[in-house]
Amino acid sequence: MHAHNEILAALAGQPNSGKSTVFNYLTGLHQSIGNFPGVTVSKKEGHYHDGELRIEVVDLPGTYSLTSYSQEERVTRDFLLLEQPEVAVCVVDASNLRRHLFLVFQLLELQIPLVVCLNMMDTAKRRGMNIDVQKLEQELGVPVVPATARTNEGLADLRKTISEVAKRHAHYTESREHHHHSPPAPLAPAPRPRPSPSPLI
Repeated sequence: MHAHNEILAALAGQPNSGKSTVFNYLTGLHQSIGNFPGVTVSKKEGHYHDGELRIEVVDLPGTYSLTSYSQEERVTRDFLLLEQPEVAVCVVDASNLRRHLFLVFQLLELQIPLVVCLNMMDTAKRRGMNIDVQKLEQELGVPVVPATARTNEGLADLRKTISEVAKRHAHYTESREHHHHSPPAPLAPAPRPRPSPSPLI
């Protein structure tokens, strides 16, 4: 777990999902570009503030899965497993939802707190697609935020949801750690033995 006022958020998604647009909205000008350790895959980092919280955002490489066949897949999987972000955001193309849900299911298997950003809702509507966001949330068991990143629609809600999920996870982790590390309660003193009652006559 990271510092109590700092949250690490990982941004994942397939290529052409609009992930970079979401990253740029979240972090604005507060960005830096480098490489992931030991590889030539670019690493984009940025941050923003939500009240007293500082949210560090890492834009993971665009990848179709986490099967570790490609360098991008290995980098994404290793980062999620080793860095243990408070929340992962999976940006999906709402107009190609079936294909993009494959990565969502793999992220769910990692048991990292997840938010699904249902991007390109405008394209889905133009194609006559009617997505029941509430039902999708129920089926996945995680928050789903509809958005159209290119017009910033829904991205303020995404920011809010990221903070809510991360805080909930941080509180749960602290509770577990406190329970795990708390010293055992002292044993109550053993009761003093009572004299045996007299036998009945």
